[in-house]
Amino acid sequence: MAILSHDPNKCFGKQLRRLRTQLGWSQEKLAFEAGLDRSYVGGVERGERNISLRNIYRLATALGISAKALFDPRTNSGRLAKKAVGLETRKPHERREYKKS
Repeated sequence: MAILSHDPNKCFGKQLRRLRTQLGWSQEKLAFEAGLDRSYVGGVERGERNISLRNIYRLATALGISAKALFDPRTNSGRLAKKAVGLETRKPHERREYKKS
């Protein structure tokens, strides 16, 4: 699936939305898992926000994928589906936490 935009914010947002929906997650669930505001995630998906590297890593961690996968349109739903099973069964205290350095 090619992303036909030259705006890097829009390309990233389309990829994030595609991966999120493949997991069957709402923006609210992704935002909660990543420790971000739902309206911020919506703005990122629409390409309206210039996302920081720190928040890219937060989203990738929440999705259970590498940050690189957020930039690769070849990331497939099969890999995400396997990860989603593990993510859904974890309790809140077992989630991977983003560590500030």
